[in-house]
Amino acid sequence: MERVVLPGDDVTPFLAAVLQGPSLRAGQGLLQGADGRVRACRAGVLSHLPPDRFFVLSSHRRFQPAVGDTVVGIVQEKLAEHYRVRLHGTALAHLPLLAFDGATRRNKPDLAPGALVFARVAACSKHMAPELSCAVPPGAGPKKDWVTGQGVFGELHGGRLLHASLGLARRLLDPHCALLVALSRAFPFELAVGVNGLVWVAAAEDAHADAVAEAVAAAEGGLDDAACEAAASAAARRAAAAATVGDAAASKKARGGADKV
Repeated sequence: MERVVLPGDDVTPFLAAVLQGPSLRAGQGLLQGADGRVRACRAGVLSHLPPDRFFVLSSHRRFQPAVGDTVVGIVQEKLAEHYRVRLHGTALAHLPLLAFDGATRRNKPDLAPGALVFARVAACSKHMAPELSCAVPPGAGPKKDWVTGQGVFGELHGGRLLHASLGLARRLLDPHCALLVALSRAFPFELAVGVNGLVWVAAAEDAHADAVAEAVAAAEGGLDDAACEAAASAAARRAAAAATVGDAAASKKARGGADKV
């Protein structure tokens, strides 16, 4: 479902036509009034993230958080009760020290400045910095304690950080994103996408992580699905070629060492 909207447009009928459940989550670019009607507050393309998330996709450069948004943040400093986390440019958010599944005052994560975290926006308003949480919200799925390292949210270890436009970040969150589907056919990798434009990627081979970064950069040009898939396939082929050259060099070095012995 895609429809161009302007500020003030009543989009309630269009949301009702595709809504898959009783609940509705209005994301960036949408406001739900006391009368239950949902209206656009910015120009762009009305988009749907199943099952119940709706937002307006636009080319705005400034990140405006909304409750429920998933973000990748960079820890700036640790204070008495929370971490200060940078989300986009100079925008800062608060992450309470105990906002992790299974965290207690004696047993909680200790994040160093510069650490990357994948979190969700738990609360926000124009009068205060947004509050983040690395705990799974009630009813959103199984919870795993932070110590297991298997939770949906939490610290991101290793990998590399990519920067994407806000519009591209929203596209990458689409379960049917042609770019990511094409890359996943070529090799396995992990990806954490923040709607704030920060993207974390990790792969077993550096060449594979390079391919993901290259494909994401290529998609910034507003490519359609077919072009995105072609760019991803090309990046995957170059990664495979680089891996083959690396394996050949390592094998040659190993043979040389054996000959000296």
